[in-house]
Amino acid sequence: MSKSTRIALIVAALAAAVGAVAFLAWWDSVHPLRYLSADRVITAGVGTLGARGRVGRDLSPAEIAELCRRLAAARSTGPVDTPGAVRVELMTRDLGRVEVEDLSGPGARAAIFAGTPDEKRFTLSSSELGDLLERLRKSLATDGHR
Repeated sequence: MSKSTRIALIVAALAAAVGAVAFLAWWDSVHPLRYLSADRVITAGVGTLGARGRVGRDLSPAEIAELCRRLAAARSTGPVDTPGAVRVELMTRDLGRVEVEDLSGPGARAAIFAGTPDEKRFTLSSSELGDLLERLRKSLATDGHR
């Protein structure tokens, strides 16, 4: 193998490594909750945000699993300023308290390490996540849990 071929291979390998690291950094920023899984959730509850009286309940294991799946798949977007109607709070082993507030549409606002100085806030875009949060909101209205 000639010297120029070796140099070309080394440069190509370095470029591939840098590209892979850049891709992983981008993927991390776009999917901030990708590692959230139901087996890492300690407690989870959902409640309304309205001023007319708060209604809430704990989430079932199936709801926690579905929520974690949808949060992990959701992509972050720019900030959205719309009022939410329902908030889900998860206590996790890895991320501390995670708050998810619906956007009355396709997505949610989320906070990792909620209520701490290290809190990270972002907006998630996902029609499936929006549908799930809407379903949870409707279940609070029909169940009448207090």
